[in-house]
Amino acid sequence: MIKAFKATDNDYTSNGDIIIKPISAVITKNTEDEYIEVEAPLKYAEFLIQDNILIVDTLTGKKGYQIFNPKTGRTAIVKGRLIYQENQPEPADRGAVISYGKNLIDCNVSENWDDVVTKIIPIGYNEATLPEGYLSVTTPHQRVYEKTVEFGLSESIEDNIESLETAIDSGITLVADLQNFKTVLENRISACDMAVSNLEADISVLQIRYNALGTSEPELKEKAVIIAQISEINTEISSLEANKSANQVVLTQTISDLSTAQASLSNLQSEYSDLIITDLRSQAQAYLNDNIYPHINYDLDAHLTGVVEVGDTVKVKHERLNIDMLAYVTSYQYDCTTSKFNNIQFGTQRTTLKSKISGIEQNIKSVSDSVKGANSLLEQLANQFILKVDSNGKIGLFKLSSDASGSQILIKADNINIEGIVTANEYFKVLEDGSIEAVNGTFKGRIIASTFIGGAIESDNYQPNVSGMKIYLSDGTIDSKHFKVNSDGSVAITGGAINIETGSDSTSVITLKFGTKIMRVTPTSITSYNETTDKTIGISNSGSEAYIYFFDGEENVMQLSTQRIYMPNRPIVCSEITVGGYEPITPANKNNFTYPPSSHNQNISSITGLTDILNNLSSRISTLEGA
Repeated sequence: MIKAFKATDNDYTSNGDIIIKPISAVITKNTEDEYIEVEAPLKYAEFLIQDNILIVDTLTGKKGYQIFNPKTGRTAIVKGRLIYQENQPEPADRGAVISYGKNLIDCNVSENWDDVVTKIIPIGYNEATLPEGYLSVTTPHQRVYEKTVEFGLSESIEDNIESLETAIDSGITLVADLQNFKTVLENRISACDMAVSNLEADISVLQIRYNALGTSEPELKEKAVIIAQISEINTEISSLEANKSANQVVLTQTISDLSTAQASLSNLQSEYSDLIITDLRSQAQAYLNDNIYPHINYDLDAHLTGVVEVGDTVKVKHERLNIDMLAYVTSYQYDCTTSKFNNIQFGTQRTTLKSKISGIEQNIKSVSDSVKGANSLLEQLANQFILKVDSNGKIGLFKLSSDASGSQILIKADNINIEGIVTANEYFKVLEDGSIEAVNGTFKGRIIASTFIGGAIESDNYQPNVSGMKIYLSDGTIDSKHFKVNSDGSVAITGGAINIETGSDSTSVITLKFGTKIMRVTPTSITSYNETTDKTIGISNSGSEAYIYFFDGEENVMQLSTQRIYMPNRPIVCSEITVGGYEPITPANKNNFTYPPSSHNQNISSITGLTDILNNLSSRISTLEGA
């Protein structure tokens, strides 16, 4: 039955404007298109006009066709494109059977041997090949059909392969960086060994010279210089050994990290290779299975029971090959006046269908908006696909489109949840655990993290020796214009003063160490001493008076202030010290003297022979500094 409806109608449950009794009505369908051709008496011409709808009863239920380009003459002739179907057809095996080689009336058969293969040599992604080289079956034909066939990746593994390639690239970079760093550390250790060897040679030369010197005053002075030089060289050797030890610790960890990275990279590469090979073998085996036999196409000008839709299965009994072959319907012509097929085409090679809803269904105009309570709208335009969902007055939009600038995707909703791994090209990923992987990134504002792992931190205005700062995390180097910390621990400060502030507590201490030489600064004193000899020069301001003192490791040698000179158990080199109005100090009372005497309150007016005392002090200071 064929019923005519107006273009504006959307309820097809009635008999419409009229029931058409056609002269002929044939539905043609293939994998790309479906349409109806109707010829009817002229009395129906006023109903068979542009855009009107024809509802037709078919083997799969009611279908609607929209009229285009109508013609009138002795009869009315129209075509209509499919825009509506009551039921969605599903391809199936409905028991249709024919026998190949029999004298079937009105059946044309053609064989295609172009793709027949019984031995396949597959070439896969990135020129991958099977370890065994090929796949084969025992040929059912008179000879072996061998082919080399190229395959791409299966769509199901493309994302995994892309992720593995990214991980492998990162692994290769990491291994290369660790290998380079290992080489740098080995060179540093070797340089330390060489420097220590050279310094030890210098000590040997100095020791030989020292042993050759005698006991004269010039020779004793040279010996003292040599001892000081040897001490400084030993300090430098100790520093080099400490540096070498630190580098050896880092080298051990780097070698461990390198081994772990190489093992991880090897595992990734094996997984990558196995995935490609497994996919290649699977595709090659499927191709081989589908092409062992020739593709046979049938063109039958008759009705065939068991067929209702494109994609349905037809079993073909092939006596010569001694097999039952499966063929699939690729097109048909259906006579609506007899409810039978005029023509059916099917073949053993399944034609790729765009989907279970074939390409023609994508042009179906939605009529669901006429149903009460409908809450969705699907629009298919030439260059857009839009899905709108209306829930409680709110619109969610998913839109795919393309124009001259390329393709676009737009998603609008109150809440958007994306499950699984999200990838933008190969450069940005959001992983399932919420972590982010990116090749580069620019972040504005604050970054808060419990751990930062990287190679360097750099200010946006950094220029070496000009502006900004850069911190190299791999070796601890800090670089700025006026402040630098080198990887060996040395610090360089230029262009300004050094201000060091501690608490006001009297116990606060600043300590500077130069080998065995140590300087300590407290709120009340400055002290410089030799860690080896314990000889000390100091300035104290802790009591009622400020003074300078000298210490030889066992006892005070001298204290010097504005009020007194104190020298316990030390000789006075001058013969007499005379201060106007007071008792002279002579060699007889030279020890343990304090000036002025406690019995006098007058100020010191002059000291005769003070030059000798100062010369003596100068000599002692020189001796302490040399220590």
